[in-house]
Amino acid sequence: MQTLPKGWHNSSKIPSDKSVISEILKCLSSLELKEDERDENTKEVKTRLCTLGMERKYNCYTNRLDPKRVKELSHIATEQKVYFKNTEWLYDLIWYKECAPYTISELGLAVESEWQYYRNKNTDRNHCYPAVCYDFQKLVVGTAKINLMIFKQSKTEAYTTSTEKLLEQFDAYVNKQLDKYPSIGKNRKFICVAYKHDMKSYDYKIFES
Repeated sequence: MQTLPKGWHNSSKIPSDKSVISEILKCLSSLELKEDERDENTKEVKTRLCTLGMERKYNCYTNRLDPKRVKELSHIATEQKVYFKNTEWLYDLIWYKECAPYTISELGLAVESEWQYYRNKNTDRNHCYPAVCYDFQKLVVGTAKINLMIFKQSKTEAYTTSTEKLLEQFDAYVNKQLDKYPSIGKNRKFICVAYKHDMKSYDYKIFES
């Protein structure tokens, strides 16, 4: 049985409250993802998160969704009287509100997802989850109060390090990154969701700046 680093929890233990963070975690735990279908998994995650955001009256931007999903989300946007666009804007997915045209008033959620372990196998062997850490920086330099980093726990790519040890190293990396960025802002939440290799469940931790 995997021993999780301090503060990490399995997706079977999600708070039962109605907070935005709990709703996000419940949304992700309800997905039926498949081990080797990265593109389809990404589309499913984006579709469900956009649905949740629009139900909470946020406008949503994401990208690379198929026509069927775009049609479904556009219909939800019309029902909720919000805006949906199948185009990337700054992040893989965002929830936002505006008080006037081209005048953003709230960035409710910023999301990055990365299923790969390496960015470059030749240069990244001494860093845990280098592709994930690269994208995590994008969340750090933003202003969203709630940030979500989704990734997959490595089973085969980091041959010399156990899954548990990699998660410990990633935990240390996130704490260091949040501490070292002087413009981080206070009380920002960073939800890190690490799916198991079979994609049937995940481990998560909520970091705070």
